[in-house]
Amino acid sequence: MLTALVNSLVTLSLHASVLPHLEWEVVGPFAGAAVVGSALGARVGHRINTRLLSLGFVGLLVLTGCYTALQSVPRLLG
Repeated sequence: MLTALVNSLVTLSLHASVLPHLEWEVVGPFAGAAVVGSALGARVGHRINTRLLSLGFVGLLVLTGCYTALQSVPRLLG
């Protein structure tokens, strides 16, 4: 967590000139949802079997890959 925090702060400081131009009414809800999702995920993650969580994550990756392929392949071939 410390590494992620330091990385985020360094990146934010390097891109500080962009901050006034961000649409905070869009960024704010996404940031809030990320915080809430992280907190809920941490609470639920301790109660669920690690193998089940891993299988669920793999399933999500496979579904994302299939969706991306279905969207991309026709455009690449056409």
